Amino acid sequence: MDQLLIDTGLLGPSIAGLAALVAVDTIRRTRHRNTHPDEDRAHDPVTGLLSRQHLAADATALLQRSTRRRTTVVCLLIDLDNFKGINDSLGHHAGDQVLAATARRLQACSAPEDVVVRLGGDEFVILAARADAAAARRFVEEVHAALEDPIRVDDLDLAVRASIGTALRESISQTHEDLVRIADDAMYRAKTQASGHWQPADTRRGDRPQHDAEAVQWLTAGLDDDQFLLHYQPQIDCRTGAVTGFEAMLRWRHPTRGLLPPSEFLPLAERCGLTARINSFVLGRLLRDHADLTAIAPGARCAVNMTARSLLGVDFVRDLERRLGDAGVPGSDLVLEITESATHHGRQAAELFAGLHRLGCTVSVQEFGAAAASLTSLWQNPAMGEIKIHPTIVRAVTEDIQAERLVRALVNAAHGLSMRVVAEGVEHTPEARMLRSLGCDVLQGFWIGPAVDLDGLREWAHHWERVGARTAREMSAPTSSGSLPDPARGVQPPPVGADTPDEQHDPAGGPR
Repeated sequence: MDQLLIDTGLLGPSIAGLAALVAVDTIRRTRHRNTHPDEDRAHDPVTGLLSRQHLAADATALLQRSTRRRTTVVCLLIDLDNFKGINDSLGHHAGDQVLAATARRLQACSAPEDVVVRLGGDEFVILAARADAAAARRFVEEVHAALEDPIRVDDLDLAVRASIGTALRESISQTHEDLVRIADDAMYRAKTQASGHWQPADTRRGDRPQHDAEAVQWLTAGLDDDQFLLHYQPQIDCRTGAVTGFEAMLRWRHPTRGLLPPSEFLPLAERCGLTARINSFVLGRLLRDHADLTAIAPGARCAVNMTARSLLGVDFVRDLERRLGDAGVPGSDLVLEITESATHHGRQAAELFAGLHRLGCTVSVQEFGAAAASLTSLWQNPAMGEIKIHPTIVRAVTEDIQAERLVRALVNAAHGLSMRVVAEGVEHTPEARMLRSLGCDVLQGFWIGPAVDLDGLREWAHHWERVGARTAREMSAPTSSGSLPDPARGVQPPPVGADTPDEQHDPAGGPR
């Protein structure tokens, strides 16, 4: 048995009494664990919910009861959107309190026969049986509403939003694994909308693979048949209007569903183990297009979004060095965009960034300022040369004084570290003017130009040659001098296949 030894003579009388109570409670808990080991393993120690190991048995029983009673089963997969930021900024103690409070709210919404499980990390799953589909929907809305209220942690009210994916059982042949898989896909689509949304499963069954094995076939066929392509969105210098770079954005020209953004297929690719092959395609196509891109804008750099898993893979730097050499592309022309969390991988990340710095590549931290971004991680990694301000902050900068102050602080900090600042998601003239006045170096967004294929990019470039310099001059003029015309107006409507403003920022991860 574990022993807890406390010298109460070193403590004051009230503290000594409290310590004695803690000691007694600890001993009782230890004895209970030793005599009831199965009960301890059955429940998650942080939330008290059933552990993942017991999901299968309880879910199977619920599905069998539902079949007998002819009720409707709904599966909810719940992911806390900003949980990592809470852990990073307030510590794991606060994170555990958030998880426990979330679990209590989920249990309060659920019936005694519902299955409520913590899958791990900040993910939960609920399987519930209701009278019909309408009742199931009302239950989902009740859960969503319950998670909207702030959670009180150490005298702080934390706004902890959740993305929820749902799936209704449509056939008695569907297992709980099928429902969780479908709800997981819906949850990833909910994340592409905004924080705190819920999303039902897509009912267009003929257009969507229902199982991972089928998804592998669809994605593999897409890669084999050259259905994947890159669109490029231009970036311009705030002061001169010169084109400084292009960001590559992955698209899938699906044979029945048309042009799909990464949020529609990358989550499946990750589960099916096809991410490495997709990343290989993206890098290969980007390097192949490099000559065309530099012909459109000499000296421009090419940026591509990469997941931490891809960057930290075995021999990534060596493979990239070989690819650059074979294509004759200098490393200084390549920008690898990562999330800030990808810098928190200790020695492995440090070695990676040192290798990229040796190749001359620049690492850009995207979505900077939207979570617990660390300036220390930027300072410690020599390859870090750029930050990209999150589009939600960009859109708020003209209306929210706090957003304006945040951008000013981020720009000053980045420039102090000799880093370039890119404002991503610029859609309107006032935003462009404000961001330029706050010191941003580069603008990117639909206001400048949509993400298009190479032919569309050439069309945009011809137009920008006529208006780019004038746009930069007028952007620096006082706001009272009149409204700045939309520089992309000369190429409206966008070329066929161009993305809309909502498709420019895709938070699915991986190549966009």
